[in-house]
Amino acid sequence: MARVRSPNYPGISLPEAIARIGHIHAKEQHLPATREVLAKHMGYNGINGASLKVLSALSKYGLLEEVNGDKMRVSSLAMSILYPANDVEKGRSIRDAAFRPPLFTEMREEWGEASPSDANMRSYLVRRSFATDAIDRVIESYRDTMELVSRSATEFNPVPAPASVTDDMPMSASSRMITAPAPTAAPMQSMSLTENTLRVSMTDSGLEVHAGLVDVEGVDRLIKILEANKLLLPAAKPQGAAAV
Repeated sequence: MARVRSPNYPGISLPEAIARIGHIHAKEQHLPATREVLAKHMGYNGINGASLKVLSALSKYGLLEEVNGDKMRVSSLAMSILYPANDVEKGRSIRDAAFRPPLFTEMREEWGEASPSDANMRSYLVRRSFATDAIDRVIESYRDTMELVSRSATEFNPVPAPASVTDDMPMSASSRMITAPAPTAAPMQSMSLTENTLRVSMTDSGLEVHAGLVDVEGVDRLIKILEANKLLLPAAKPQGAAAV
């Protein structure tokens, strides 16, 4: 019996793809290289099913571009995410990359920026003739990608505060969000966990993580999220460096 082939989709999420393209850029900068070399930069022994899946995903997100047919290099879109001119450029570039894969564009058109349930997405993908063993990977990839898009919309595209606000000038919802102090997150209560609980947010002081994990899948998901968010943090200051 012939194996059912699913429609094209990126095999990894955008956060993981950004981390992978960062490894490639650290080795090659903007120079073209063969797929085998790029695979080795990402920790693979060479070209195989796993490395081809990742290279294909990087291309689908627009982070890798072909050069002369047999070589690839880090794209200008990837550079605008890794080394943006400003925060607005980074946010827009993340959004651009997120919806380069046609499937993710179609899913966004189906639900907008909302977060559908896994059951809802599963039903949608079944109707699109996805193989059963691919559906969970698509759902996880799309959900992690949309989480990054949602965070980047807030972190890298801030709404400018009004020049002044008087007592007789009603504040807009966006103005209230900017001028009001950020609420302090309630500490996670100790409880008997039955499912993975993850909350990762960027604050003025850095990355804030609250997690309750019950299985290996939860740990792997947290690692992926932290790897992606690592790109949003400044480099550590050398020990003994004087404060400016």
